[in-house]
Amino acid sequence: MVSLDSGFPDGTSNTILAGEKYVRRTQYNRGPHEDRDSFAAGFVCDTVRWARAPSQNLPQPLLDDTGDAPRRFGSAHVARVNFVFVDRSVGALSYRIDMNILYLLAVKEDGLPINLASIQ
Repeated sequence: MVSLDSGFPDGTSNTILAGEKYVRRTQYNRGPHEDRDSFAAGFVCDTVRWARAPSQNLPQPLLDDTGDAPRRFGSAHVARVNFVFVDRSVGALSYRIDMNILYLLAVKEDGLPINLASIQ
């Protein structure tokens, strides 16, 4: 039997598997462009969120708001957004998380494990 950790050199507790997605508050019941076609396509704004490289400077995650921000992580929670890690644990990260840290958590083999307890 192969360990799940073997495919995640940084460790399964240091790698994001999924996170809450940003949705415009004014569109919760209307289905904006980032919420209308996930049933028909796999790689669309409905289902894909990115933790971009810090050099691309896209502020993430984001509190649900009225602006247009497809592909961002976010939620309606006041200060934090929830993520599921590969080890099946759930952690709430601050909207103000350092973008370098978020990026490292999204990359499974950068060789730089993160101490989540120090940033939550």
